[in-house]
Amino acid sequence: MSGIRPSRRAVIALFGVALLAWGCRENLMEPLPAVREVNLTAWQWGYEPARITVRKGTILRLRARSLDVEHTLTNRALGIDLVIPARKEGEEKGPEAGPIEIPATVPGTYAFTCHASCGPARSRQIFKLVVTN
Repeated sequence: MSGIRPSRRAVIALFGVALLAWGCRENLMEPLPAVREVNLTAWQWGYEPARITVRKGTILRLRARSLDVEHTLTNRALGIDLVIPARKEGEEKGPEAGPIEIPATVPGTYAFTCHASCGPARSRQIFKLVVTN
């Protein structure tokens, strides 16, 4: 009878490993979040692109440059305040700001504005991130 016990233990251990693997299968098959890379250009008084649409679960990796003066890309609710340095004399664009990563976790439309002193029409300088299901 002592020869049967190790075999029974081995079967139970194997069943336990199979059960554990079955329970973890969803974690093993879960895809990595998609990353969307965007190069943003800021100028008096706009952003290009002015609107980006991504699916929920995407990570937006954003870099920005200015064509003229210093700008910001700001959304206080999301805790984002990216300073975009001014273009220097003789340069086509200013130095790159970022990258910053914005996880698109909740569907909705998120407005980003410029709060730098870049001129009288800065209130019209809006970038929108649209997160869909």
